[in-house]
Amino acid sequence: MATDLQRWGERQIALLVSLGRSPRDAERSIAWVLKMLPPGADPDHWLPTADELASTADITAGDIADARADWYASPDVPPQFKRILDARADA
Repeated sequence: MATDLQRWGERQIALLVSLGRSPRDAERSIAWVLKMLPPGADPDHWLPTADELASTADITAGDIADARADWYASPDVPPQFKRILDARADA
C-alpha cells in the first residue's frame, strides 16, 4: 500500500513529465525531495536550505574546465566577454 508521500511523489513525477522533464530527471528530483524532506514536513511547502542544495551539486573540476573551454570557443560569446573568466577583483 502506497503512503501519502509515495502518492505525492507519483503525482509530482507525472506533473513534471507533463511539463517536459524527462521521466528519469523527474524521478531523480522527486526522490531527492523525499530523501531530504524532514520528518512530518509538508512536501508542498518545504524548501531546502542553501546548504542542502549545495550538498547535492555534482559539479566537478572537469565540468568547470569543459565549461571554460566551451565559453572561449563559442562564436556566440563576444571577445570582450571572454575575458570575464580571467578577471580578478583587486584586493
